[in-house]
Amino acid sequence: MAHKDTTSTECTKEEPAENQKRYRFELYHHQRWWFPTGWSNLLLPQDRAVWTDAHLEATPSINNFCLPPQTTSVLPDTHQQKTVSWTWVDPEWSRYQDATTDKNGWEYGNWQWKQWTFQSIGLGICTRRQKWYRDAQRTECLVQLPTADHQPEEMVYWDSQSIETSNSSSSGSASSLSGIMTPVDPIIVVSFDNKGERMLRRRSSNLSSKSVTFNNTIQVCPNSPSADDLYNKYCKSPKPQTFKRFSI
Repeated sequence: MAHKDTTSTECTKEEPAENQKRYRFELYHHQRWWFPTGWSNLLLPQDRAVWTDAHLEATPSINNFCLPPQTTSVLPDTHQQKTVSWTWVDPEWSRYQDATTDKNGWEYGNWQWKQWTFQSIGLGICTRRQKWYRDAQRTECLVQLPTADHQPEEMVYWDSQSIETSNSSSSGSASSLSGIMTPVDPIIVVSFDNKGERMLRRRSSNLSSKSVTFNNTIQVCPNSPSADDLYNKYCKSPKPQTFKRFSI
């Protein structure tokens, strides 16, 4: 019985003939004769299985036999993925028949499964076997994998509410800050200058995990606290402080 591994990736074009090979699967059906019931699938413990391959290895029956499963493998140092697929060529299983078998394809042997003959009646005829076969096609397909130089561009996603804010601010006065988009990130950073940014990063654990958006246009106020004042107020206090929402 032919048996190979197989794959799951689909090929977009027909493979050349050298990548397609045909295999024949052969199964044997074994029976023993019992008095008074006659021929039966009931075998002795030391006998072979009811259904085997040509090497007497147990297999499913022709009603339950399936092609090998699909498999996918990556070829080393080639950046190629090999796909192997199996398809049945014959629609059904066929019964083997020649001069050594009877009209139903049975061969008859003795108690030890030897001395095969096409005659079903005779001294010492106790066993019989029947050969079934079916052809299948194995197809290999190579797919080129993307290399490091052709990786897809990384997409950056922004908070939709922040995008709307940036669109409204871009159409405002000349003093407004246009094009402000806040990435969706659990840590909120509002950059005043280097010292203010460090201060807010240290205190970010006390902030809410939700992104902050500004409903109004941000403008520069002359009386707004400087970054040094914010740093001295919140970062040098004896115990942690909690940020409160404030408007500028």
